[in-house]
Amino acid sequence: MMGGPPPLSAQTTPTAVATTTLIEHTQFGEASDQELAEHWQLSREEVAHYRQYMRVEGRYFYAHLDPVMTLGIIETDPVQRARYAGLYLEAERERVREQTGFAQLVADVQ
Repeated sequence: MMGGPPPLSAQTTPTAVATTTLIEHTQFGEASDQELAEHWQLSREEVAHYRQYMRVEGRYFYAHLDPVMTLGIIETDPVQRARYAGLYLEAERERVREQTGFAQLVADVQ
């Protein structure tokens, strides 16, 4: 008798088992116009313009950007665009200060 593979009837095939893993994440409700306006230092009219733009076109291109950046990109008036640039820069500087401050604290704790 030759040493070959066992006959097909004797072969076993592994069984695939599918399992379900529940993934939970925090969901936040949508911020109100007032909350957005206060947080980003915008007027209610600017927030309304932002929301309308995002509903129609911006959601395809700028869903990952904050309202100030989005408004700055779509603004055509140079004075208003410069205002958005200033607001964005101010917010970005604050984020960097907070992040580097925390990173320094982590380094100090080590």
